[in-house]
Amino acid sequence: MRNIIIATGPIADGKTTLIGRLRQEFARRKIPQSLDVISDGAFLLEAIKWDHKHHRGAHHMHEGQSIPVVHDHSEEPKNYDFVAAGAEIQTFMFKNFFSQLANVRDTPTIVFAELAGGGGEFFPGNPLAANDYSYRHMVDGLTSGVFEKEWIHHLFMVIHPSSEFSDRVRWNKDRLVHPPSDEDISAGRASWGVPEVVMGNTKHDDFDVFQQYLESHGVHRSRIETITNGGNAEFFGQAMAALERQGIGLPEGQSSRKEIR
Repeated sequence: MRNIIIATGPIADGKTTLIGRLRQEFARRKIPQSLDVISDGAFLLEAIKWDHKHHRGAHHMHEGQSIPVVHDHSEEPKNYDFVAAGAEIQTFMFKNFFSQLANVRDTPTIVFAELAGGGGEFFPGNPLAANDYSYRHMVDGLTSGVFEKEWIHHLFMVIHPSSEFSDRVRWNKDRLVHPPSDEDISAGRASWGVPEVVMGNTKHDDFDVFQQYLESHGVHRSRIETITNGGNAEFFGQAMAALERQGIGLPEGQSSRKEIR
């Protein structure tokens, strides 16, 4: 049974807001959905804590640092002031994210997931150059078996917001001014604003690599939607229409949900 909906794209492109709006609409239409969102943000925080505990912070930086500084493993990240520096953090995060997806139960209940991805802009010598949030990194891990891939058989839809980098930078600044709570972040209801330099980690959107992988593993092209997000209400409407075309939520006056297989 296909019951996973993934919103995926570069950092600060509207994924969290989209999922929140879709969840509200699903609730209004009485479409069964999971209480929680599977969010890569929660697994990123786990990865930083793992780095603290097992590597004394060798793969990330905190506010005011220009390079990773080995420090007391008893310290905990505070206020999401960290910047990952090295692909170990992303590999840990992706591994746990895809493992959680693979554990989704085979039921009619829809499960939303949020996943950031994209290639970086940094040059050799910059501590952030080793970061790898790219879809190529994900696909390599899925292909080699480092990341779980059984979730693909339960994938109902992928929605990929496409937006200008300048818009993403502006939306990120808004989140820095109005930061969400730790509880909302852990539950996948909101995303935190990242340090401005981090925006470069997913500046170049290589989603096409992920799409090709999904299609080669049996996900029909109609279940993969790239939707332009220009910061207007049309974005949400287009996403809901794409889901309706697949029978996920029918127009008012008809059955509120049809079985997904």
